[in-house]
Amino acid sequence: MATLNSTIDTTTTVWAFGGAGQRYAFYAVGRFWVFYSDGTNFVWRTSTDGAAWSGATTVRTSSAGYKASVAFDGTYVHYVHRESSSSSIITYRMGLSNSNGTITWQAAEQTVISMDAAHRSNDPVIAIDSNGYPWIVYDYQTMATTNAVAYVTKSKTKNGTWTDEDILFTAPYQFSASTFEKAAAPHLWGAVVPLSGGEVYVMAQPGGGPID
Repeated sequence: MATLNSTIDTTTTVWAFGGAGQRYAFYAVGRFWVFYSDGTNFVWRTSTDGAAWSGATTVRTSSAGYKASVAFDGTYVHYVHRESSSSSIITYRMGLSNSNGTITWQAAEQTVISMDAAHRSNDPVIAIDSNGYPWIVYDYQTMATTNAVAYVTKSKTKNGTWTDEDILFTAPYQFSASTFEKAAAPHLWGAVVPLSGGEVYVMAQPGGGPID
């Protein structure tokens, strides 16, 4: 099999993408789609052949790729993002991927979590379950100590709006059994993996530490 190398863009950040649990690319409607931070904005580009790429389209401002993550459900693209501030606001949006490389957003960006000034989050991840509902895993870090715990939350709507799902648990739900000390160095990484029947598997791990 031939290997194709092509340059998509040159960024001003070393964090164009994020951690292992975060996703930024998929193939849909005859195009490769890649999302990343160019150092100022979170953007996307598309290609029909993997060699020639479109111009960048801005999703929103974002100085680093680890602040965002993308999921594709077969029809719609979903993203989660956390604001760069002394505290963290985690947002969500869903859009239809079109064959011409554009996205038709289904609703305005939704606020999922708004943290107080004593806490923040770093690397949110998102996945869509087999019934089409979005799940978000994020770390909840105490800024004074950089200790962190892991949370998961789910929306009971799948139309681009976000409404917390409280049937299985009170959302958001702390699923890590322990507090990860000094999790900001490097970070507390989370992952969410869709299973069957609308279920998901969630996990979290600080760099070099145990998995919950």
